Amino acid sequence: MAAETPKIAVYSLPDLKNTTDDALPNYLTSIGFKQSQLLSNIRLALQSSMVAIAGVAFYLDYTKDWSETKDFTLWAVVAYFLLSAVVTGLVWLVENGMVFQGTFGDETLTLRTRTEKHDPTYYVSFSTTSSSSEPVTVSVPFSTFFTSDGHFVAPPFQTWLASHIPIIGTADPARAKLASQSVVESSGAEANSKGREDPAAASAKKRSRGARSG
Repeated sequence: MAAETPKIAVYSLPDLKNTTDDALPNYLTSIGFKQSQLLSNIRLALQSSMVAIAGVAFYLDYTKDWSETKDFTLWAVVAYFLLSAVVTGLVWLVENGMVFQGTFGDETLTLRTRTEKHDPTYYVSFSTTSSSSEPVTVSVPFSTFFTSDGHFVAPPFQTWLASHIPIIGTADPARAKLASQSVVESSGAEANSKGREDPAAASAKKRSRGARSG
């Protein structure tokens, strides 16, 4: 039996988004995507350099006189703030909400996600290297794949991704087909319900016609 997913607060948009974001790479790598860690590695290297600079500056300040370390401390502070600015620019300008970047065959897929205030909807912007157009945004209510008590349910989320993002549907044709069948069945059921006359209404019409003929 599969382990039950952790329970979250269904009224917390950050919790809903973070849980869903975490599920994206797991699903995509399971169907053949190779995730790129380049930006994460660059950010980690920059942050590690900041920690190293701060550590060395603290050590020298603790073990030597100010007159011996003031020049190094000045350049260390400048370097620290420059690296901090680069990390901030990387997060806000380059990554900019990106939760996944990876390849499937010769295609590179980039996914960015967001939510809007007081709106329990998950917005996903996707782009591929073969597409010359602007990123496409699709959305889905969180209630599609979260239970009322706050548990994430993966299959509906995966089916939604496969049916709305073509390259994911190519990588997971079974879920894309399942989504198409669901749409067809839903359309057929709606058409049947419209074509089927309510028995009470039919009986009322029959009585009305009988009264007029009488």
